[in-house]
Amino acid sequence: MKITSITPCRYTPGELEYVSFIRGNAGWSHHQGPSLYQYSDGRLIMLWAAYDINECNNDNVMLYSVSEDNGERWSDPEVFMAAPGANVGFPLPIELRGTDRVLMVSYQAHYVGEIHDPVTKRHLKMADYARTETHIILRKSLDRGKTWDFGREMSLEQIVPACASHADRPNYQPPFYGSPESLLQLQSGKLLMAVCFLPPDKRDPQHYDIAFLLSGNDGETWHRTNILTVPEERGAMEPTIVELAPDELYCVLRNKSGYLYETLSHDGGKSWTMPVKTNIPSPEAICKLLKLQSGRVLLVWNNQSSTTQRPRYLLVCALSEDGCKSWSKPRIIATESGLNQLSNFGVIQLNDGRILLATSHYHAIPPTTSDIDLALFDESWVMSEGS
Repeated sequence: MKITSITPCRYTPGELEYVSFIRGNAGWSHHQGPSLYQYSDGRLIMLWAAYDINECNNDNVMLYSVSEDNGERWSDPEVFMAAPGANVGFPLPIELRGTDRVLMVSYQAHYVGEIHDPVTKRHLKMADYARTETHIILRKSLDRGKTWDFGREMSLEQIVPACASHADRPNYQPPFYGSPESLLQLQSGKLLMAVCFLPPDKRDPQHYDIAFLLSGNDGETWHRTNILTVPEERGAMEPTIVELAPDELYCVLRNKSGYLYETLSHDGGKSWTMPVKTNIPSPEAICKLLKLQSGRVLLVWNNQSSTTQRPRYLLVCALSEDGCKSWSKPRIIATESGLNQLSNFGVIQLNDGRILLATSHYHAIPPTTSDIDLALFDESWVMSEGS
């Protein structure tokens, strides 16, 4: 079944090109959470979740589309992964340096308590995360992502420490709720993963922690190095990481303070500084860091201070030339109004230097829908004068 055809997105050096990639109700009412990756042979893949009504539905699929010309033209979307009665998402592929092997981490969940009306397509009740169980899956490809093995589940002991509140129940293992958020190969060759999770004793009220894990054998085994959080309600979420120099790492965290938090590592992820609040305004929403070929760092985020998840616009970007100590004037990529959102995005710099951003575009008027939009631009556009 053909889901839809994709409109080309033309790149013009020094300019911003912004188009709709796929509309809500193309196969599913919501398309969300795009992840972008370019293999060393130039193939560019986008992976994203498609579902009806609510992101916690247990009927979603993961779709994909491929571009052979640096994001201008795309193949018709196809199903990449599905698990009947479950929710799949958060795909993070990485080609292991100097090989044809690719490692991909993703998650699979069965949400408990979510209720919606399939007739009116209205969401009635949120899922109960405290009773929802998720699994983090590692998959391998030996041919640069053309085929994949069935995967294996990561051991929870690698992520979640012992829970003190259940010390009197040594055989008790509460459901794990969490998701992989960042995966990168450091200049040392080691793999670094950051996982956002709800500790068993911090589920009501919710307070998320971030676990940092290192692997020195291409993802065969993992060692948890640190767990961090922030004091605000709901804790720290959705970490994004860049390696500024060998073993020098910078990480930014989503939270509810109205500003982004930051933490640094000076030893390749073995230890991290206590998170501190930046002066970068943000709602409780995702942000993304990207190390560019020039050595600059790009930050993409929603540039409004809020202690809630609204508003998730303006969608802006800025550059740092001093190791994320300061940032250029934000450039507006897109904006919205009311309860609509521009959030849950992925960003990548392609082999020829252009920057591709894919963002979810949520429309709040019932029955709600979510598109995916594409933006193509480059560093010269970010650095140029504009509104």
